[in-house]
Amino acid sequence: MTITKKLIIGFGIAVLTAALIGSIGFLSISGQVKAMNVVMDGDIPFISEVNELKIEALMHRRFEKDFLLNIGKPDKQKGYLAKFKKSSARVKEIFTLIEQAAPNYESRESELIASVKTARVGYQKYYDGLKGVAGKVLGDPSITPQEGNKLVKPFKNNIYEFENNVNTLLKVSDEIMKAKAIRSAKTGKSTVALIVTVLILGIAVTSVFGYFITTGIKNGLALLTTHMGEV
Repeated sequence: MTITKKLIIGFGIAVLTAALIGSIGFLSISGQVKAMNVVMDGDIPFISEVNELKIEALMHRRFEKDFLLNIGKPDKQKGYLAKFKKSSARVKEIFTLIEQAAPNYESRESELIASVKTARVGYQKYYDGLKGVAGKVLGDPSITPQEGNKLVKPFKNNIYEFENNVNTLLKVSDEIMKAKAIRSAKTGKSTVALIVTVLILGIAVTSVFGYFITTGIKNGLALLTTHMGEV
């Protein structure tokens, strides 16, 4: 093989190695960007909605308490009842959003759907119960806060059931994000390992060709020197 061919092959390998490393890096970065877009457009809103559900559950407790403490002040009670209904509408909306997002998490879809279904049933019973109590209290000013609390008591387990399932949703969403983070880290490590492997192989092969090219040039110069000496 001539020195020219060896040089061409050597440079070709160097260029191929650089191109291969660049391609691997580009594909890896593209994959990471795509994964981040999924997180930004889907996962973060999903987790935000689940967390909002938790906040709404706490707000329901507050509206219930404030409504009963303001017995004898119907205007204030109606104000809290209006807030309660507005919050309830948002809770039902979030339920629907979570159900729509569940198919994006195939491995946990059934768990998410089951938790939402149970939470929805418990919530609706609590909502209907508190709404009924509110109607009685507004219609009978003689009912005391203590008596009102007793009227609400039968529906306490329903709100607890709702909150427990919200906690399950939070747990599942947290586990989903952790699993994605672990997969992303593994992908990054695999990409680095692949790039390093290709780089080492490229350097090794290029070094071998470099050695043969250098040896060929030295031998050629030695022959030329010998020939010149003989002349």
